[in-house]
Amino acid sequence: EAIQSSRLKAAADGAEITVVNGEAEGFGGPVQAEVTVAGDKIIALSLTGEGETPEIGGTAMEELTSAILEKGTVEGVDAVSGATVTSEGVFAAVKAALEQK
Repeated sequence: EAIQSSRLKAAADGAEITVVNGEAEGFGGPVQAEVTVAGDKIIALSLTGEGETPEIGGTAMEELTSAILEKGTVEGVDAVSGATVTSEGVFAAVKAALEQK
């Protein structure tokens, strides 16, 4: 955990780090997002969706996590083909979390 903390501090580049949570409806039920933000940039993201199919929704959540972290935002991140509803749930959950900031 100390290593993760130091990575987050480095990614924050001096900005205040905030952890916020959001939830939205996915394909198989609720999708939860735990978003770690530094300033306006997403620096860590944990997505869960117990009702999502592992092969489709689960894979989509992994791909979206990587894409969102790479951009530091959900803006400009495309939905995963074949998992549009899950993708929209992820985007909505992240945006709901960011509204808590």
